[in-house]
Amino acid sequence: MEFTTACIGKGGFGILIGIILIGIATLFVILEAKRLVNPLRIWVMLALLVSVFFYLWKIKLPQVRMHILMYAVVGWLASRDAIESGRTWKTIILAWLFAASAGILEELFQKILPYRVFEIADIIFNLKGATLGVILYLIRPANVAPGAAPSS
Repeated sequence: MEFTTACIGKGGFGILIGIILIGIATLFVILEAKRLVNPLRIWVMLALLVSVFFYLWKIKLPQVRMHILMYAVVGWLASRDAIESGRTWKTIILAWLFAASAGILEELFQKILPYRVFEIADIIFNLKGATLGVILYLIRPANVAPGAAPSS
């Protein structure tokens, strides 16, 4: 981040993060819209993404935006892998715990590194991102057996 900020400036870095955020959200919507046959799920997903976008846009520090974005992806991927065998509260909680643990461990590692800074606020933003990722995955309809119609 420091190298990129030095090359394009702090304002340019903020714009770059915004472009990345919009790109990922657009790709996510395109890929996931095929699975969302229920219009309510589509509207919930879009409303959540728009509200997250405005929330992130109001945050002045691009690094905080990156924490939330990175751990939203981690939460989504953890959910996808953990919930593949079936949606139970146990698998949902385990997926969130994995993503949250990764965010906490990352900050704890930064505490022992001499050139990094440990911040409790970063842990909170990592947890927000992990929660967002799990919620975005749960909006999707559950996996269905081959040949069966998706549930809405």
